[in-house]
Amino acid sequence: MEKWKFAIRSLLFFILFSVVFLITQEFLRDKWTVGEYNPTSKIKGFYTLKEGDADVVICGSSQAYADIAPAVLYRDYGITSYDFCVNEQPLWITYYYVEEAIEKQHPKVIVLDVFTAFLEDYEAEGVNHFSLDDFPFGTRKLRAIRDSVPKDLRYSYVFPMAKYHDTWDELYESKITDSFRTVPDVNKGYSPFVFPASYEQFAKPAVVQQTERVEIPQKSKEWLTKIIELCKENDTGIMLIKTPNGNAERQKLYNSIADYAAEMDVPFLDMNTLIDGQAHVNVVQAEKITRYLGKELLAHYSLLDHRYEPETADTWADTVTSFERALAKNHLIQINNYEDYLSCLQENGYVYCIAFESRGMIAVYNGEELCYSSPNEYDTTGFSSNVNGANIEAKMVQKEDGVYESELLVNGTDYSLKEYGINIAVYDPYTAEMTDMAAFDLETGELLLRK
Repeated sequence: MEKWKFAIRSLLFFILFSVVFLITQEFLRDKWTVGEYNPTSKIKGFYTLKEGDADVVICGSSQAYADIAPAVLYRDYGITSYDFCVNEQPLWITYYYVEEAIEKQHPKVIVLDVFTAFLEDYEAEGVNHFSLDDFPFGTRKLRAIRDSVPKDLRYSYVFPMAKYHDTWDELYESKITDSFRTVPDVNKGYSPFVFPASYEQFAKPAVVQQTERVEIPQKSKEWLTKIIELCKENDTGIMLIKTPNGNAERQKLYNSIADYAAEMDVPFLDMNTLIDGQAHVNVVQAEKITRYLGKELLAHYSLLDHRYEPETADTWADTVTSFERALAKNHLIQINNYEDYLSCLQENGYVYCIAFESRGMIAVYNGEELCYSSPNEYDTTGFSSNVNGANIEAKMVQKEDGVYESELLVNGTDYSLKEYGINIAVYDPYTAEMTDMAAFDLETGELLLRK
């Protein structure tokens, strides 16, 4: 009887210890959920999809998730898709993502980014953790670890506690809140990069004219072959793609991949020779790239137009809105004169506060609608109200030295640049975020400062 009691107590202790260990390990493990480089959000978001939600799954590196916007594929062509990609992911890990995508979604097409086909051996430890930490535990993950990680490091991927055990002093909020939470990714795995940039209409001549070739490294070629064969075995279409990065030297490798794709009877869309780009393009250029991809997909595969299906409308409406708000912001931050800037604010329904600093005048707008205008110069009464979801306070304040300056408060934070001219603070009610702060010269209308 005593032996049975000891066995039961031992079993209970083991179960309790295991539960505490697994919870603690998950709390300590790094989470990547903030900003454009957020593999945790992208991977977990994939598992919120219902079976069959994505007719196309894009796999590969960050150059794919920065350049291919599922919102555009749906908005312009009715193609449902997901960017199931992770930063710098080598093909020997991508293989297991493709396996997972085929099992969970049964997509009609896999779009495979070939950026990392230059790799010859194991990737850096940190890069592997990006791809493997959030990948669901099971035999597929264990196989991925076996094929992707040196033997002496594999234990830290099976038991992340080995890597993160001393990070108690680095417990940021999302480490806890995102530990056992799986939420949809509104952008379907895409990262909207918003920054000013100008691109040529076509690819750089040095890239287009590059005819030399370098061999595909043996290990990358082996896994590229395995991915193609995996898709064919499962009656899943596959399209290789290289998004444009403007790299003429790397084009030597892509030329060899083009030859190999032809040999394997697989379409290869080498956009590096078609469109100007960089490692990660902004949303304006991503829209152009994605439209091109959409046309190619429809040229090679029979894909349904899902835009008129009620069951997809709500989910994809949010995805499209998210992309178009990022697109509007990118256009806004590239405008450097007051007249065009004001037109963009009105066209895109922003909430914005204007302070004519030199005149001591304030105005608040909700799109084209005027919510408040100062009755006279240097009026300190100002405006305070909720406008389209934001608590807005706008007023002139007299300092101890007698000088007046503007305060443009959105949800309690002052966003006035306090430049001697026209100060504007812009809030997007669709994303519930500040979009821009800019100051313009009162006489010329030219940009003075932007933050």
